[in-house]
Amino acid sequence: MLEAHQVRELLVDGGHFCAASGLVRRSDFLYVIGDDSNDLGVFRIQSDGPGHLIPIFEGELPEEHKARKAAKPDLEALTGLPPFEDHPHGALLALGSGSTEARRRGFFWGLEEDGSLSGEKLVLDLAPMYAALEAVVHDLNIEGVAVAGDRVLLFQRGNSEKGLNAVVELALADVVRDILERRPLEASEIHSVREHDLGERSGVKLTFTDADGLPDGRVVFSCAAEDTSNPYDDGEIVGSGIGLLSATGEVERVELLSDPSFKVEGVDAVESDELLHLLMVCDADDASIPSPLLSATLAA
Repeated sequence: MLEAHQVRELLVDGGHFCAASGLVRRSDFLYVIGDDSNDLGVFRIQSDGPGHLIPIFEGELPEEHKARKAAKPDLEALTGLPPFEDHPHGALLALGSGSTEARRRGFFWGLEEDGSLSGEKLVLDLAPMYAALEAVVHDLNIEGVAVAGDRVLLFQRGNSEKGLNAVVELALADVVRDILERRPLEASEIHSVREHDLGERSGVKLTFTDADGLPDGRVVFSCAAEDTSNPYDDGEIVGSGIGLLSATGEVERVELLSDPSFKVEGVDAVESDELLHLLMVCDADDASIPSPLLSATLAA
């Protein structure tokens, strides 16, 4: 089993970051999105001090739980794009889950050489692409995104009775083109949808929660076993895991975390000395609990 160690809690000025669902590290910066927030969390890896929040979408979310759940953009997937036209140091790409009409937006934000944010954010319309995906995927719930070579991979979390646990393949060039031309992401960008079985823990199936691409085309992914019948309602967490997809898309292995209480929803991986050095963030499904930042190492 995989031993994960808590690095710190994700505290921000005046409070804490909760419901963390995706992360990207660039140099000394750690960017975190939350599925219960309109904000981007920005932290410094080499500092124990609190991070800060940057608003992404206009307006305030309701405080009451049910109203907030209905209105939130449900940002679940975050990745770093490689350098391309007008963005020599890459960019952040974030996607909503798509599980309701309100959750079909994302954002794009360029990066500077030192890893800091560059220029202004661009809000993305994901509705056309997500509408097309609904025709082939039951209970749409995109929870991860990763770049693998010339592909952008979306990770569909099949945490429902009929839900499909799958990887959706897009062409990186198509995604970049639509961003540069400020167009909605389109159905024509969907190249393939491939179903995966990740196994189970304590009788509950493991489903994708995030992913991060490696330079050789392989992809590290996180998964969780959550006892729920649909992608909208939370359920009991009975464990999480970290897995590896080969460059050709097969599941090579899944390592379960020894602590079943962690619901890992975001992962970032760096390969060095034949080891994968992992950072992970978790969602406790409780707004009063700060999301933890975890670390672990896995044989590459």
